[in-house]
Amino acid sequence: KNADDIRSIAIVSSIAGYHGLSTCPDYSATKACVKAWGEALRVKLKPEKINVSIICPGFVKSNITAQNTCAMPGILEIDEAAVIIADGLEKKKGIIAFPWYLRFSTWLISILPNFISDYIYSKLPNKA
Repeated sequence: KNADDIRSIAIVSSIAGYHGLSTCPDYSATKACVKAWGEALRVKLKPEKINVSIICPGFVKSNITAQNTCAMPGILEIDEAAVIIADGLEKKKGIIAFPWYLRFSTWLISILPNFISDYIYSKLPNKA
């Protein structure tokens, strides 16, 4: 078999899966679960030549985000997000997370001591 024989699975999670957000705890929990599941599948399925990519977008303009009353830093148009996702899938990236600064900041907060991350997240406005 050659490299073209590799099959792929794309799983959609969210930047919110990197650390529990007080503004949306249920959403964060489900996205963290999906992210962890995809990461485990990626390793498990690699010997079978099945690539697993976990897509972790930030905010993308949609009917759902149109209802948000909170700030949505780095919000992208659907076509912009689609290009990033397609490029990541083409390159068989394990994690396709964007925008990079939301991924980095959420990851950074996730490794800080709880008293610091709790303080940061306590300052976020509540979603209506």
